[in-house]
Formats: sequence, structure tokens, C-alpha cells
Amino acid sequence: MGKCDIPLRTLQNFVDHLYKKIKPDFIIWTGDNPSHTEWKKENQEESINVTKIFSNMLLEKNKEYNITIPVYPAMGNHEKFPIDQFFPFDKNTEKNLLKKIASSWKNFLTEEAYNSFIENGFYTQMHLRTNLRIICYNSLLIDILNFYLLKNTNDPNGQIIWLENVLSEAEKNKEIVYLIGHIPIADVTFNSESSKRYQILLDRYSDIIRGNFAGHTHFDEVKIMREYYNENKTTGMVYIAPSLTT
Repeated sequence: MGKCDIPLRTLQNFVDHLYKKIKPDFIIWTGDNPSHTEWKKENQEESINVTKIFSNMLLEKNKEYNITIPVYPAMGNHEKFPIDQFFPFDKNTEKNLLKKIASSWKNFLTEEAYNSFIENGFYTQMHLRTNLRIICYNSLLIDILNFYLLKNTNDPNGQIIWLENVLSEAEKNKEIVYLIGHIPIADVTFNSESSKRYQILLDRYSDIIRGNFAGHTHFDEVKIMREYYNENKTTGMVYIAPSLTT
């Protein structure tokens, strides 16, 4: 652990408080689970293990309270080792990583969402018995510090096309959407070319996107989204979850 990271007992106390006091209808998990000593000689297995530990804590509490609180997880840039460096141009390169992360989340995802995550690190699924669709994007495909993206900053792995198709179907089916990920949409750490396309797409479907949730900054904050071609028009809000550490 880095000097700023919390002991395991603090994480357990957080989970206990979540189930005993807050009792949420569902949980949005915005990623970045491992230690932030990113250049320390740790390995990918240690990074994956932290995700597994937290997943198991949530599953154990579901059993203890005999409930099923839905969990919608997203992958952060620290889930990859070395940090940020996710190779998108050959799916076999990162498939082992995605499979191992997905194995920790299998109880949270539908079969379709699980298979989608293994392929690309993004997924969508409906919140049970509602017209709410969860769309989770892969932040590593738009991370400005992912140097592999210098080869193609336009739309690696076709995530933007996928997102447009999902939003179009959601609109036809009169669904509302919660968009979740790790790096906030249109943030300065978004790859600049991709950011423009995402922002314009979100402008188009702003009527059905009712929530936009992210992490990454470590601060508890809300950001106003403004239309790409008209900065005087507000199109939505991004709710950014704080971290449990500094």
C-alpha cells in the first residue's frame, strides 16, 4: 500500500456502514481500486486481487442481510498495470485482464453485460423492473495518458459507435439512462479528439440521460455539462464520487 492508502479494516467499516445505515437501492462503483503507488514494483495480479476483495465484501453482506443490492461497477485507470496503458487494437492483448476483473463482477452483471465487458471493458444492462438503463463506458479507451491511443485517437474499439447505438435504442424504447465510468465525461484527462465526439453525442441524447456518474478526481464534486456548440446551454450534470483515501 502507498502511504495515502487505507487499511483493510477501514474498507470493511465502510461496507458495514453502507448496508446498516445507508441501505441503497443500488451501488455505482466508479473504479480505481488498487494502491496508487503506480510505479512501485507491484504486479497485475495484486491489482486484480484488490477488486476481488471488495467484490467479495459486497457479496458477503448481501448474504448476511439476505438481500440483493445491485452493483454496477466500472473499471478505473489504476486497474491496469502499468497504470493507464491499455492496448485496444488487438482484443487478445487485454482479454486476460478483462476476464479476471469480470470474474469478480460476475454476480453483478447479466450474461450479456459480462460478455460485453470481457470483449471491450464496457457494457450495458437494465436495472431490474424499471425502465432505467445503465451504460458503463471504458475510461481506458479515452484516457489521455494511455500512450497506446496515439495510434488512433478517434474511436478505439468502436466504443463511441457502440454508445450511440445503445442510446438510440434506449430512446426508441422510452428508457432513461445512467451513464457510469471512471474518468468524467469531457474531463481534461479525456483524450481530446474522443472528448469532442462524446460530448456531442451526449448533447444529442441529453433528454434521456438522467444521471452521469464518475470518479477519478478523488473529490466529491458536481460538474455542469454545457452543449458543445452552445456553451450557454446546460445539458446535464456529472456527479463525481470522492475516494476513500486521499
